[in-house]
Amino acid sequence: IGTSNPSTKLEVVSSDGFAGYFRGTSTATIASDTTNNHYLRIKNASTTDATTALLGFQLGSGYQGGFVGTEQYDAGSANSSYANLVFGTKVAGTSAPLRRMTILHDGKVGIGTASPTSKLHVSQNDGSFSGVVAEFTGGGTPELGISIKSGVDAGIGTISNVPLNIFTNDSTGVAAGKVAMT
Repeated sequence: IGTSNPSTKLEVVSSDGFAGYFRGTSTATIASDTTNNHYLRIKNASTTDATTALLGFQLGSGYQGGFVGTEQYDAGSANSSYANLVFGTKVAGTSAPLRRMTILHDGKVGIGTASPTSKLHVSQNDGSFSGVVAEFTGGGTPELGISIKSGVDAGIGTISNVPLNIFTNDSTGVAAGKVAMT
């Protein structure tokens, strides 16, 4: 549509800002009826584990800039099948996007890992600082807290033989040898 030389079975070319528009009037919700919602469906008919159905985003250079999609498992088992949601972005100097984040079928979120083992699992293995950064730029009293609401022991530490460093950016806190525990 809009081209006399398509590169795929369906190619829509537009120069006015709109290449397509999908509209429906269903009142179904995800919780009530997933068969009658208006979806743009992308299907991979394979029943092989770890195959994907992706929506890709192509850059002007022709390289794929990113993707979002599903990764399916046990697809031949009807109600036993499940899928993970995957996201990827392209790094400068590479030709294909890399997986950046995975949401497993059980709700675990992995950033930098395809196999998160907890509700939020952040992983980086290139030797740079990876952790989680909480940045507070507004007024008020910034706090970053961890709340344990079960009767089990909890800890903050390292899981390998490396130091645990606590730091601040001024001379009045940890850097001056002061740590407060309440």
